[in-house]
Amino acid sequence: MSQAHFNLEEHDGAGKKILALSEELARISVDRHYADDPQLMEKFGEAGYQSSLRDARHSIATLAEAVALGDSGLFSRYADWLEGILKRAGLAADILPRHFSYLSQALEKLLPNTTRALALEVLDQALNTSAGAEGDKP
Repeated sequence: MSQAHFNLEEHDGAGKKILALSEELARISVDRHYADDPQLMEKFGEAGYQSSLRDARHSIATLAEAVALGDSGLFSRYADWLEGILKRAGLAADILPRHFSYLSQALEKLLPNTTRALALEVLDQALNTSAGAEGDKP
């Protein structure tokens, strides 16, 4: 995110809007993920679904903070950390990009234009950083 174009009020307001909608954003993104992959409910049950909601809320809170601060690197570092945890847990490599894709769809559905653009810029950078870094790994 370019610091030359940083507007504190705009970013802070966008972060607050994201936080205000965090529960709905989490539910939409997780519901979509579970609908697209019914095996998740079969494999993990209601406890897994609730865990996914909790994780989505954490991602959204971190995204909101990154947007409010105008620091897309904050969310990229969070994504790297989360990717490591997911790998150690033995989850599929595509789980994080899918999670972010479903979150992106929820953001597009619920956020007003300016807030949506700021949030998607941060989210896209994290996806691109993760995807670019993945190609460099053995």
